[in-house]
Amino acid sequence: MLVTDFTQSFTGFPLTMTEVHQTYDNSSPAPIPSGGSIPATPPQLQESDQPKVTVVPPTLLFSLSAFSSSGGEPVTLPMEFVLESQYPNRWLLTMLNVPARSSTEITNGLPPAIVVAPPGGGWPDAALSVTVSLQGVYLATLAQGKYYFVLTALNVRGKSSYAQATLTVTA
Repeated sequence: MLVTDFTQSFTGFPLTMTEVHQTYDNSSPAPIPSGGSIPATPPQLQESDQPKVTVVPPTLLFSLSAFSSSGGEPVTLPMEFVLESQYPNRWLLTMLNVPARSSTEITNGLPPAIVVAPPGGGWPDAALSVTVSLQGVYLATLAQGKYYFVLTALNVRGKSSYAQATLTVTA
């Protein structure tokens, strides 16, 4: 049960919890009518479905000096996350700001600087593409360093998977 209970760290990465202790089960099994069989586990709750997430490109670069020398010409850095699951549930997008040692949930974007399409974390189909566009006006406000964009996908069973894109901001 702990493997499928979704737990997320403060940084946005999914956690797999492992607990070890002795237990004693004094419960009674659920009665099965005479001649009956054990009900099958619904397909969406079986172990066979593991979500998959990929991101293209996995690394992005932004130069503050090149942006300012171009006169602040409009720049957009796009990334695309592709989610796959037979029984999808939802997704979460988190930005880790290493220079500031902070994290921000940006599943709905960060208007008007980070555009997430589609926003909201809904995952209605087995395959979904989530596009994230970082606008130049936002990028120009960032300090030098690394920024991670982590998209975590959850299926109905509660299993999770993630992919991350890394943005490096230079002087």
